[in-house]
Amino acid sequence: MRKEYEHINLDYIYDMADEDNNFVVEMIQSCLESLGPNIATLAETAKNGEVTAVTALAHKIKGTLMLVTLKSPVNELDKLEHTGEALTREELVATANKIASDYVLVEIELKNALTDLNEQ
Repeated sequence: MRKEYEHINLDYIYDMADEDNNFVVEMIQSCLESLGPNIATLAETAKNGEVTAVTALAHKIKGTLMLVTLKSPVNELDKLEHTGEALTREELVATANKIASDYVLVEIELKNALTDLNEQ
């Protein structure tokens, strides 16, 4: 039985996995391994004012994050990806920090989902 979460939605992964829990676990682990470091890099590149790197990372993170949620921080990532060039350094940093803050809840639930799946 699938558990519902507040900040993540694993339906897309389950559909891809054809209900194979091992595949779902692998996908979640892959997302966690990719998202955490990329979000940390996003914050650092925003702080350094590297707009081109910020927009490229936002695109990459958004693609991965959309596998597990369509909620925040996808909207902020979209903002960075499409309007990053027009933002001030302060706006870049504030947006990147909001993404990192919102991701904390997503990361917690992804880890909880792994625990739940491993207990099945």
